[in-house]
Amino acid sequence: MTITETQFKEQTDLANNAIKEDILVTRKGQPFVVIINAKRYEELIANQNIEEFKNPRAGWDEKFRDGK
Repeated sequence: MTITETQFKEQTDLANNAIKEDILVTRKGQPFVVIINAKRYEELIANQNIEEFKNPRAGWDEKFRDGK
């Protein structure tokens, strides 16, 4: 899911969606922050050698370009 910073500020309940899927928040059309649920964060920390943790933006640029 991709949303704007303004949408996130206005719709604070969107954070609940992070339980189901990662949320990319944009600012001025650029990736700003990613919101993930705590369990997923713990898994990433526990598996620091996985590629996704080495590059947290891996795949986001492509996902962002596609407007997903």
